[in-house]
Amino acid sequence: MVFETILAPLSFIKLVKAATGFDFKTLMEKDGETKKAFRSFVSFTGSALLGSNGLTLALAWMAFRNSNALAWWSLWYWPVMFAWHLFIYKRETAPWYFQIFWMVLSVTALLFTKNVAFG
Repeated sequence: MVFETILAPLSFIKLVKAATGFDFKTLMEKDGETKKAFRSFVSFTGSALLGSNGLTLALAWMAFRNSNALAWWSLWYWPVMFAWHLFIYKRETAPWYFQIFWMVLSVTALLFTKNVAFG
């Protein structure tokens, strides 16, 4: 998803529509400046996602390689974010259900590795 938002930002419309029910396609077709702004905003979002995913890899490496409790606690960002998505995504859509899956998976992984923080 990260690379898609950076390299092909207009394809992000499908995901937004599935998650929110709002179709940006109509808005983007309004004029060239709106389309350019949407493309730029989505590319920016993709770069932020790339940064957060990279930071997650670094935190996971530190947490599990060096038993760094602070890094382990920082990884709780993900289940909290997935829980927040349950409130902002359109209910009972595929992206909404994926948030439940990722939230359960991330909490489970953190609970199985709690010895990093409490060991």
